[in-house]
Amino acid sequence: MLNYSHRVLVSFFIFLFVSVSYAQEAKVVAASFGDYIDQCEVSTVCVDGAVNLICPSGISRISCASPKNVFITSVAYNGNLGGVEGADAICQQHADSTTPQIEGKYLAWIAAEDGTAPADRFTPHNGEYQLLDEIRTVVHTDFTELISAEDTLKAINIDENGDTIPVPRSTWTNVTTFGLFRTSPGGIPPFVVDQTCDSWQSSSPDARGRGGLVFSSDASWTDDPGAAAQCDEVRRLYCFQQ
Repeated sequence: MLNYSHRVLVSFFIFLFVSVSYAQEAKVVAASFGDYIDQCEVSTVCVDGAVNLICPSGISRISCASPKNVFITSVAYNGNLGGVEGADAICQQHADSTTPQIEGKYLAWIAAEDGTAPADRFTPHNGEYQLLDEIRTVVHTDFTELISAEDTLKAINIDENGDTIPVPRSTWTNVTTFGLFRTSPGGIPPFVVDQTCDSWQSSSPDARGRGGLVFSSDASWTDDPGAAAQCDEVRRLYCFQQ
């Protein structure tokens, strides 16, 4: 049986190990905050191992919910996606094809009509959305920010394999920065009423589809102000874990 001195020594080493583990975790989480990290302090460590940061700059992690993944597909597709359900299936196929496989259900950031947009069908998440890069860069702090902020913290330019995508660097969406179906044409004339490639079921050069710019972190990440693309062009999909 350990005497008092031994128990104190063992307790000290356990405390030291836990403290180092927390500090290492903090460095990983804080890496996505870039230049702000020197201003941040570790507040608490969540049950899932995540670290809450308190930063004078106002940037902090305030939720203990496990983060959700977001990626851009490594393959580009024409506008005939098989509808919104087909786009969701494509996202899931990309997630399931990874090695090791990334877990969870994935849906496409896309809309064909009212009621089919991310704000309508995504499961709200009270935690961060992160890229699949090495440091798990945070792009949104939670679902509320995802459908209310025009910008993203970082561009969604990492695919399901953790690689930065090459060209083409555009996506199919027809989704506003509020996660809603875009009902008005918008963009540069000539205006096209339907910008969903006939509900994402057409690859005709006569049909048009609206999308976003992959390497952008402003509003154009989902809602490119340029002209809608011909549906025989190939573009990628944003995929969000639910």
